[in-house]
Amino acid sequence: MGFAADSVNEYDLKFIPGEYILMASKETNKVDACIIDNGMEICLLETSGKLLLRDNNKYGFDHIKCNFGSLNIFNNIYKKYYWASQETAGRLKIPFVNARHGTIHLWSLELCSPKLYCSKKVFKCVVPKAMSETNDILALGNVCWCLTSALRDAAKTIQAMKNEHNQYEIERVLSGSDNRVPLNQLVNSDTKKPTEGCGFGILIPEEKEEAEFSICFKAPN
Repeated sequence: MGFAADSVNEYDLKFIPGEYILMASKETNKVDACIIDNGMEICLLETSGKLLLRDNNKYGFDHIKCNFGSLNIFNNIYKKYYWASQETAGRLKIPFVNARHGTIHLWSLELCSPKLYCSKKVFKCVVPKAMSETNDILALGNVCWCLTSALRDAAKTIQAMKNEHNQYEIERVLSGSDNRVPLNQLVNSDTKKPTEGCGFGILIPEEKEEAEFSICFKAPN
């Protein structure tokens, strides 16, 4: 994640490793790492240790915890720049990373319609253990590239939202017009921090085994 953040030269992204308390959350919500853009959180990392191998309840809880943290980050941006246009704000996608059982999962969260969110898996890879595992090394490189692109797009959208918010506030003062729906009405603020317990294993998205599908790469037209 640090490499991806450093690769986005256009914006002042900072990678904060180790235990981090999300500022975007009203409740105390600790994650394993975070990327911030000028003090605003835009990406988080949650890891599931290998002490409890194949513990689906733990994996499921951490997956939900990732989504909850990203939801808070998303809502915080909409609340801060609430006068941005819906067209610009609709492009916002918050990436997040969940590492579990030797595999890195890259996800993205966005708003589909008012108060309806969608999280999509962007890519996943197995962490390579040797230089000979070339396929896993290439896949890890693709995860880094996808995360870098997602961070750049998120930072670009947030900057555009900030500019529109500031511009509209000036227009409201000068003209007295107020015909734009504030973005904070489109997000769901009534969210509760998930409580760890049994049953979370059923919430892990079902994935196919490698033998069940094939991947081929095509050159662009």
